[in-house]
Amino acid sequence: MNPDEKHKLIRNVVALEDSVKNHRDSMDYFFTFHYIISTLLSNEGYQTIINPSTDDRSFEFICTRKNPAEIIGVSLGRHNHKIDITQVLERISFAYNYPYNRMLIVGFHGFTGESYDLVNRIEPLGIEL
Repeated sequence: MNPDEKHKLIRNVVALEDSVKNHRDSMDYFFTFHYIISTLLSNEGYQTIINPSTDDRSFEFICTRKNPAEIIGVSLGRHNHKIDITQVLERISFAYNYPYNRMLIVGFHGFTGESYDLVNRIEPLGIEL
């Protein structure tokens, strides 16, 4: 990553933190988050797209890589509270029904302890909170 890209990434991270902290429109930080995740994962050979599905149970972003082949579902929890175990279970069940190798769940306000306990027990799907 060149210095200009790194500077732009840092500016977007700061903008995202500010948007979340000041409860700005969730679409503002949705697109800022998309830029951040796609920039970071592109360094590992992934292409990131915004999922065109309007289904609330689907992942907001899909990241694919060809070599080695892998698909990551990224879920952006845009809630004003910690993500609880029922929300994590919903994403896990959705991921098992589609060909995802990994799943990233992002919650700006954190996760409940039960969510972390669940994720530590789940196999073989790779889940990161």
